[in-house]
Amino acid sequence: MGIIIRAIGLANPNLALDQKSALKFANHLSSSRASDPLRARIAAKTGITKRHSVLLEPDEKGNPIQDFFSPPLSAEDMGPSTAARMQAYEGRAYALVQKAVTRCLADDATDALRGLDHVVSCSCTGFASPGIDIRLIQELSLPPSVTRTHVGFMGCHGLLNALRVSAALGSAEPTRILCFAVELCSLHYQYSEVPDQMVANTLFADGAAALLLESRQNNDNESWQLIAQQSNLIDGTNEEITWRIRDHGFVMHLSRKVATHLETHLKSCVETAVAKCGYSLKDVKHWAIHPGGPSILSAVASALDLSDADLAASRSVLENHGNMSSPTIAFILQKLFMQNASGPVVALAFGPGITCEIAIFQRGSALNSD
Repeated sequence: MGIIIRAIGLANPNLALDQKSALKFANHLSSSRASDPLRARIAAKTGITKRHSVLLEPDEKGNPIQDFFSPPLSAEDMGPSTAARMQAYEGRAYALVQKAVTRCLADDATDALRGLDHVVSCSCTGFASPGIDIRLIQELSLPPSVTRTHVGFMGCHGLLNALRVSAALGSAEPTRILCFAVELCSLHYQYSEVPDQMVANTLFADGAAALLLESRQNNDNESWQLIAQQSNLIDGTNEEITWRIRDHGFVMHLSRKVATHLETHLKSCVETAVAKCGYSLKDVKHWAIHPGGPSILSAVASALDLSDADLAASRSVLENHGNMSSPTIAFILQKLFMQNASGPVVALAFGPGITCEIAIFQRGSALNSD
């Protein structure tokens, strides 16, 4: 019995900044209040056109503005406290999840929710309890017996971990599962001139994704099924990607060595994963690669000998949304599924560890059919 993806719903905040405007914003918040050539070069290399944020509101002319972050009053001023950022998360994350879930259930919410027994949530950019999942259960009028599982603080591959939990929940008997991921990365903007913080400030954005899943035998040729997953830790890389809670938000460190490690180790990990399904790398029709940044995509392409066409969906999502952390992989999968992609589709996402999460999807019931 496998996990079938019945529907995907995606959501972004209503307003976005283009990278040129975001660069002006960053310069405005720098301690020197001056344009930094390094910051400009980093922004130019991201391949991003725009990024959405829950902090943006329209001015009288409809232009996006924000008042959560203010220019530093001194060199010691690091911006809003973590408590203030978590208060903003608690107040704004649910609306984004609600939008994604509404889109996911758009065809027939009443029928979709019939037999739904589990809610699996995922986020690494905020904490609140009672959580978003409880509010969602109450507002959807789901039975109080619906189980809740939260996958927290796992980073960009978190949604793939949530899918693994969902598959385990559905392995015993037929059921339906609502799985969602939400990240408000813009809450964790850092007042820093350190290069890796500049990189994080130019890459990350806000988004949410909801997936309606069903555990049953896949007897049709249209539904997408999660057929296998694999997790790999790369030895000796614990400090190459970190995501730590500090007094003024959560702080990302992304080493330049990440790309090198992926080029060295990724191929053998993916070969092992697809071989368990009876495939070779040449059998993979489409790739959903989490776009941690342009250097990550280039490293994956080098390791797996992928073409520009193989990276097109990932690059498109990065260009139009930025790196939204855990929901991002759903944006890529939806793009591929809407293009009537043939299977298998291999999804890859990376996080602290360095961890490489791999998920393999197949359209239809036959594992080795196109």
